[in-house]
Amino acid sequence: MIVRKKVIRYLPILTNLLRSILTPSLSLMLSFVIVNYFSKSLWGNFIEIQLYFFVALILSDWGTKTYLQKAFSITPKNMIKIWQEQLLARTPLVILSLLTLVILVNYENTILLIFWYIAAFIYNSFLSILFYNRNYLFLISIELFSFLLLNLLLLTGNKNLTLDHFILFYTIHILLKALCVSIKYKTFLKFTTFEFHLSNLKFGLPFFLISITGFLHSKIDIYVFAFFYDKIALGEYQIVSSFFIFSQSVITILLLPYIKNIYRLNTEAIKKIRFNISFLGLLVNTFVIYAIALILKTYFNIYLTSFELFLGFFIGYPSYLYSIKVFELFKHNKEKKVVIVSIIGLSLNLILSLTFSFYNFKILGCLLANAITQIVTMIIYFLPLTYEEYSKEYK
Repeated sequence: MIVRKKVIRYLPILTNLLRSILTPSLSLMLSFVIVNYFSKSLWGNFIEIQLYFFVALILSDWGTKTYLQKAFSITPKNMIKIWQEQLLARTPLVILSLLTLVILVNYENTILLIFWYIAAFIYNSFLSILFYNRNYLFLISIELFSFLLLNLLLLTGNKNLTLDHFILFYTIHILLKALCVSIKYKTFLKFTTFEFHLSNLKFGLPFFLISITGFLHSKIDIYVFAFFYDKIALGEYQIVSSFFIFSQSVITILLLPYIKNIYRLNTEAIKKIRFNISFLGLLVNTFVIYAIALILKTYFNIYLTSFELFLGFFIGYPSYLYSIKVFELFKHNKEKKVVIVSIIGLSLNLILSLTFSFYNFKILGCLLANAITQIVTMIIYFLPLTYEEYSKEYK
């Protein structure tokens, strides 16, 4: 009985942990399939289009994934109504994002782009419900099943895979995920009214700002790289960058099961945890960087120099120092500082990436820009940005 209670208690935590690891892992596995069975240029062409999709989907999401989980907790009886209101309020953003995609993306098959985007939007819209209900096993199941289908389509088709066929297969796998969540939560699609209240967008605005600045903070170098270099180089750098971004997220994944406890701890206890994590991070991040170098060399035929791996270490390690600080800021409703720091980091990364790319530093330049940005970001998080913060920290 005791064992069963512990399993029931910890299963959602463990499955959420697995889900957090699964998403970036599947993306890296897909890159492995495309690069090894087809070509790096095909992966680079796909990534160039996907970069536009990332921004378009963040815009149409408008921070509601995070906001809705908070709103559901406050008034769980009105879940369906709240979700529907937010969905309808985002309709103009969906239209704007879709039009922007069609105009900006250099790809002739507009119908495929539209289906891809709508399927991804529908799937993302249901994630707040899945997270709130902690349906992680269901989420993991559809992610794995759809990914398996995608690989079957890729590997049983023509060896000379074209970009059109790749995007078609990718869209089918997204459509499958959207269909699965729509069926499971079909009650949320039974609208009693179709009133549009754009004022509802104000609730998700703070979370949107955190989301878009955080995303660009970690991805702006890839956008710069895509502007300066060819598709093969872009495909390679995206893979390298994805591994180092994953190294940044390791500490967040490890802390995920304990976030509620962190919110309850006093300042001294949190400082002690932060001190211990800083030493743990040295060991964990060193192992992660070694593993990344081995995987890149063995499975992707990408060889990084010792200096590039050294920079990779400093891309990942600062997050071990400031991740707890970010949770502290959320605890005290200081999301504004997180946005400010993200904007500063984004701006610095953009300037450095542009400068180094202009002088043709290639992968080394963007890694250097990332490492410097992460170190500066870490320093800023521990600096007081207002007189009130200075008074609390140093007086």
